[in-house]
Amino acid sequence: MGEFQIQALIVWNHTLEDSSDKWDRMLELYNKLLSIKLNPIVIINRAYVLYRCGRSDEAIQELNNDIIDKNNYQYNLTLANIYKNININLSKSYFELAIFWQVSQILAKFYLW
Repeated sequence: MGEFQIQALIVWNHTLEDSSDKWDRMLELYNKLLSIKLNPIVIINRAYVLYRCGRSDEAIQELNNDIIDKNNYQYNLTLANIYKNININLSKSYFELAIFWQVSQILAKFYLW
């Protein structure tokens, strides 16, 4: 199975009713995708899936990967979601950073246009 077929299966899985089986399947798919191509966005998405599988500590460790740019909204929003049931203040901090980086990206596009 190739990269695009795996991505299509991930998209399809998002249409299914929320269940532990759904997230377990998604984790298998992200594992396969990472074996084909090491990509920071795939790592961030896999970390979210780990969180949804009840593996928050592992998800946080995954996000400490050196190839991930910590100055982007996807990284910070994922951490905000993971920490919302662990440490609400830390979750809020990551959420505020996510907003900051999203606004910064929009402004950069506007001023560089």
